[in-house]
Amino acid sequence: MKDLSVSVIGSWQITSDKKWLSVALEQLINNAVKYTKTGSVAITLDHSIDISDTGIGILAEDIPRIFEHGFTGFNGRKYQKSTGLGLYLTQDILKKLAFDIHISSQIEKGTTVHVSKHIPVL
Repeated sequence: MKDLSVSVIGSWQITSDKKWLSVALEQLINNAVKYTKTGSVAITLDHSIDISDTGIGILAEDIPRIFEHGFTGFNGRKYQKSTGLGLYLTQDILKKLAFDIHISSQIEKGTTVHVSKHIPVL
């Protein structure tokens, strides 16, 4: 059993493909819960979606590769059974839906995922 609180704060109305956006967000939320044993997962909506957790964090050297097909990183190999497909597929879905994704993390402090609507540069 986990000692975990989850909060959802704010709102953001966006037009997108409900099914595929839900698949991408479900993957991100599942990762936050999977890698957080105690503490919290916070979902903040305000012209973007931020999913922050107080979990184990991601090694700095793994962050540049986390969206690569088949890359599991240290945490995926040590703590969980990981295929290295979740974040790869999530980024692919978000790109097709015209969203950007950025992940920042610190070991033993947690991870924040930022998803925002892609704004093309003219």
